[in-house]
Amino acid sequence: MFTKNKYGGFLKKTLKAASTKEGVATIGGATAGGWFGSSVGLAGFWGGIAGTFPIAIVGATVGYLGIKVIKYKRKLNQIKREEKSKKKLIVKTASYVAIIIAGIVIVFYLI
Repeated sequence: MFTKNKYGGFLKKTLKAASTKEGVATIGGATAGGWFGSSVGLAGFWGGIAGTFPIAIVGATVGYLGIKVIKYKRKLNQIKREEKSKKKLIVKTASYVAIIIAGIVIVFYLI
């Protein structure tokens, strides 16, 4: 697990995962949740541990899922924009073809 392979060592993998948007949001959410949990003064879910750890887990989960939702919505918006531009291209192409056909018909009608 800690040995170095072709993809890098354990530390390199960990730092690479922590440098993503999800990683940063998870770390930030855990930090905020831990800070909030320590100031609340509640006991944890598992007995005598402080509320810092469970609320930090909740904060990390909220941060991670929040970034996932934002990414998903951006992807959906991009797909909608691409579909809209494809529809516009189809309408433009159809109108150009109609104009060309009308021009050809008029030319043959006048001959």
